[in-house]
Amino acid sequence: MKHFAPVLVASVFLSSTAFAQMMEVDTDEDGMASYEELTAVYTDVTEEQFTAMDTNADGSLDEDEMTVAMDAGTLAKPE
Repeated sequence: MKHFAPVLVASVFLSSTAFAQMMEVDTDEDGMASYEELTAVYTDVTEEQFTAMDTNADGSLDEDEMTVAMDAGTLAKPE
């Protein structure tokens, strides 16, 4: 049980971090971040990087894909 609490706290933090970023990036409020929306905030992201982050290849990033990208250091976490 001692290990569960820190993992839970970290999971909630990472989810809320990705959620906060999604709120900033998702200007059309569809719950997804298009390449255009993402690069308006993250001006350094290339199409190749976006495609690599879009693991389900649907042309948009969801909150989970943004979390993975932040964990990998591809996207900066909000301060």
